[in-house]
Amino acid sequence: MFNIGWNKKKGFTLAETLIVMSIIGVVSALTIPTIIKSYNKRVLETKLIKFYTEMNQALKLSESENDSLDGWDWPLGHSNPDGNKILYGTRPDAWFKKYLEKYLKKATYVDSRHLGHVWYDSIVIEFDNGTGTMCGEVAVFKVNGIEPFCCLFFPKAEKMYNVRGTTLESENLIPGKDYFVFYIDKDPDTKGLKAFPSTYCTQTSGVKNLPSRGCTYLIQKNNWKIPDDYPIKL
Repeated sequence: MFNIGWNKKKGFTLAETLIVMSIIGVVSALTIPTIIKSYNKRVLETKLIKFYTEMNQALKLSESENDSLDGWDWPLGHSNPDGNKILYGTRPDAWFKKYLEKYLKKATYVDSRHLGHVWYDSIVIEFDNGTGTMCGEVAVFKVNGIEPFCCLFFPKAEKMYNVRGTTLESENLIPGKDYFVFYIDKDPDTKGLKAFPSTYCTQTSGVKNLPSRGCTYLIQKNNWKIPDDYPIKL
């Protein structure tokens, strides 16, 4: 005897299909942001380690043809009120051309820039991967009794473009996200580009006195991986 059940068509009902689609939608809504966040963290980590590595390589190569870091003619001067003349030290563009241009193959000098409450004349460099850095002598605090020559690394170079003085754009920047604080150690025994030696890292904004300047150090201590408990919202 034939089983008439064989002739029945099997499939999902409309209600079942809608339930499955709803479940897929909920799962996607929960997982996709996490995937995107994880991807963005990996991209940021890659940019940080690339900047750190290439800058240190450039400094070492430059030392092989120039003096040791502590003997370089650093651009340490402040601007006159007209913003042009350096009172002492090498001009930023001349310093870059002499000490870094030849060794940072994928970097371009943009200009010098004033950053209120931090420094006056900085070196603004853009890299071909869309990142950038602003470097200059900091006049608001000291490292080992010396005013440090700091480099603010920007994962997105466009964040540097309107950073002048105490502008609103400057004060809206978030340290540990929009920029990361490094400094160039000139001591012959410990020289090189380093994460700024501080553990202070908290959600804040602005560039006055470089708040949360220890965020880079936290990441470096974690083998250049952003910690799971990183206090800055990325």
